[in-house]
Amino acid sequence: MWALRFMELFAITFGRAAVFVLLYPVVLYFVLVRADERHASQRFLSRVYQRKPKWHEVFAQFMTFARVTADRIFIMSGRASNIRIRFFGTEPLVDLVQDAQGGVFLAAHFGSFEAARMVAVEHPQVQMRIVVDDEINPNFMRRMAEIDPEFIRSIISPHQSAASLGVEIAAAMRESQWVGFLADRVFESDRVIEVDFLDGKARLPAGPFMVAAAFKAPVIAIFPVFVDGGYDVHCEVLTTGLKTSRKDRQQDIRLFAQRYMDCLEKYVKRAPDNWFNFYDYFI
Repeated sequence: MWALRFMELFAITFGRAAVFVLLYPVVLYFVLVRADERHASQRFLSRVYQRKPKWHEVFAQFMTFARVTADRIFIMSGRASNIRIRFFGTEPLVDLVQDAQGGVFLAAHFGSFEAARMVAVEHPQVQMRIVVDDEINPNFMRRMAEIDPEFIRSIISPHQSAASLGVEIAAAMRESQWVGFLADRVFESDRVIEVDFLDGKARLPAGPFMVAAAFKAPVIAIFPVFVDGGYDVHCEVLTTGLKTSRKDRQQDIRLFAQRYMDCLEKYVKRAPDNWFNFYDYFI
């Protein structure tokens, strides 16, 4: 907690540019000493580039992660006015909201999730709830609750019974809210779907896609890419209503999960340094 508060104080006092300069020795340290994460980065980048990655490419992936993490302070504390955030493809989302529809939005450990949430700031009629594990980093979550109480109130915790979780998601849908999931990472209790990704196999959690199918909900994928010191937030409409029969549901959900992963792969190839799964992702 003291480290978080120090970083906040430094950022607020000296500004974003100074924070980024400070990050260089910190990132260099982690690249050198965190062998597991470094090797995971090398394996991932070798799939993207179809060759052995260069050292500066591995460093760039770590550095982008550090910059995006540091920007959380500015975005969540309402000091993002000097950060360029551009939005692409949000018109269909606004149209769906104006039709009084709720839906599902899918994000990943790719780019800035906080920048993705700025869609709701740019378009206040878009009300977002987020299913996210609030116990992964309790110190960070506690500090974020102090900085941005509205963010914490928007969280739907997965640490409740399946029935309670379903009721909370259903209530949000009935109120025309959009329920977000980080759809690229599997936890022990998840049902999984195997998909193709970067000429290999990976696993996705089935839950987000099962929710979309159960509510016949529209699904929008959001890709907030850190580029040239700012963020380009891309919205892709995957479906205006995930409709499937009971008989074909499992197959349809698997095909839809692959469609999402194909879309994610497109952006990953475009900006591989924005990929923040620093472990052996492939099976």
